[in-house]
Amino acid sequence: MKQKKHLLILAIALFLPLFSCTTESEADHLTSGVWKLSYVEALGVQQTTTEIDMEFSISFKTDGTWSGAITMENTLTTENGTYTRSGSTLTIKGSEETMVWSIKTLTKSELIVDFNSEGVTTVWAFKH
Repeated sequence: MKQKKHLLILAIALFLPLFSCTTESEADHLTSGVWKLSYVEALGVQQTTTEIDMEFSISFKTDGTWSGAITMENTLTTENGTYTRSGSTLTIKGSEETMVWSIKTLTKSELIVDFNSEGVTTVWAFKH
């Protein structure tokens, strides 16, 4: 009986790290590289960036700054500014406006946010 108990403890010690939570925080995920928009959803309609002829990418730095680029109708526009995060609220300040995003999903490979624009809730999904 004692030997079975020791084997059980050994098995737990060996396999527990495989199932434990990662030590990386969501903040690490947010600042882990360039996020590329994959789809937009508004009024129940989901469209890929190809369907709406738009490319958008954004990266968040650990120092509280961000930079982004958007291409629409073959015109590239770049922007940068600062951001703050409080829980699931991401406030992004640019040169002319401030956007408030609500983070719905944040993993190593996916960032899904929504925000209200002119009374319509819009969802943006980003991938690495």
